[in-house]
Amino acid sequence: YVRFVLDTTINVQSYGKHILAIEAVYKGRVIAKDKVVFYVDKHEVTLTFLSPRDGQVIIGNKVKVAVLATDRYAVNFATNPAAFAKIFVDGNFVVRVPFKPYVKPGMVYIPEYNTKIATATIKVLPGKHVITVVATDVNGRSLSKASVTITVIPEISIPTTSIEQS
Repeated sequence: YVRFVLDTTINVQSYGKHILAIEAVYKGRVIAKDKVVFYVDKHEVTLTFLSPRDGQVIIGNKVKVAVLATDRYAVNFATNPAAFAKIFVDGNFVVRVPFKPYVKPGMVYIPEYNTKIATATIKVLPGKHVITVVATDVNGRSLSKASVTITVIPEISIPTTSIEQS
């Protein structure tokens, strides 16, 4: 039994799938070999708001936030690094929600797609606000962020009157 540790850095210049193959050779014969498949993706995850829309006026204090995280160079859903969406209102942290597979309405989910969705309903006071979503990986590292500006106005209840006849 021989234990051998290889500690080196490989400088990979191109994106996509790569295979690192290793062979142990003793007296001219290959005595062991193995390979590791890995992917290089240095592109930023793109965030797209589905809701709310930038400049939208919202009646009431509940705002549905839905954001897509797309990594156009990810090989599939599993290699898209976006794990969580941190939602902020006016720079103040509100909630962290997980990204899940995104399926367009009427479509069947295909695991090779590289887009994820995160949704949450948050309460927001009346006024003009900036909602920011930061996509993070499983270790909490920031991958990308996007913001929209909304205006929230309170619900107005219309009083009802009745006329009684005497």
